Amino acid sequence: MPFTEGAVQLYPGDRLVLYTDGVLDCMNLHGGSFGEERFVNAVVAWYSASVDTMCERLIQALFAHGGGVSPQDDISVLALE
Repeated sequence: MPFTEGAVQLYPGDRLVLYTDGVLDCMNLHGGSFGEERFVNAVVAWYSASVDTMCERLIQALFAHGGGVSPQDDISVLALE
């Protein structure tokens, strides 16, 4: 699978949020995916919370978005500070 390699400088207080494609592809009852924009907005909204809380809220938002539909793919989120 092709990929792009890059480098990013992290500074004290920065966070690195890793996630699987199942997060963005999580579908709701109407066939709409959670998507990158909603994911980024959620991370920004909960950035001031602890990384544990931020990850918990992201997972809760994913399941709320799904509206009871079982995820079609794995869902993993890891945040490092």
